[in-house]
Amino acid sequence: GKKVVLGIRPEYITVSPSQGIEAFVTMKELTGSSVQLHLDVQGSEVIVVVPAGMAADIPDSSEGARSAVRITPMRDSIRLFDPETGNRIE
Repeated sequence: GKKVVLGIRPEYITVSPSQGIEAFVTMKELTGSSVQLHLDVQGSEVIVVVPAGMAADIPDSSEGARSAVRITPMRDSIRLFDPETGNRIE
């Protein structure tokens, strides 16, 4: 099969304690009423945006813990791209 690049905006990824792809929190960045969670997903960085209240109980690696969460992309928001041209695959 052909390699593709998967693209999705951070706000279209949901976080759950029990369902989805395992990810480890490396950093939390407060941006007002929301928090950007910087995650390690099998060696790739993924950024997820969640409400500030949701992120309050999730430690990041700077707090001495390797906190695991589960993430799920919203299927309708996934975009695929050709890695050679950068063009979106319809």
